[in-house]
Amino acid sequence: MKTIVMANAKGGTGKTTVAVNLSACLASHHGKRVLGIDLDPQGNFGISFGIDPRQLTYTSYHLLTAESPDIRAYIKEIKPNLHLIPNAIDPDLENRLEGSHNRDSLLRLRLRQLKGLYD
Repeated sequence: MKTIVMANAKGGTGKTTVAVNLSACLASHHGKRVLGIDLDPQGNFGISFGIDPRQLTYTSYHLLTAESPDIRAYIKEIKPNLHLIPNAIDPDLENRLEGSHNRDSLLRLRLRQLKGLYD
């Protein structure tokens, strides 16, 4: 599984736009199995695909703060080959994870459950 990260501390740099278009292109035009993970507290990645953050039960926030989650419950199918773990508008994630001893590797540990399912 190849990992591509869009990250920048400054807002307005096009991270969400690039992530939305790249994931859609890889899934639709190249037939790759793509999982997008929205870690932005504004939830714009999911909103770009028509997901209403107010209707979410499971978000990337919950995935990272739950004890032993089944990651498959957090995945939404957007279209064939394109899945997403959306986030809701919740600016508190960094504060909740601040004291976690493994916060830097938490997402990687959660993604182990999906080994081989995505390109």
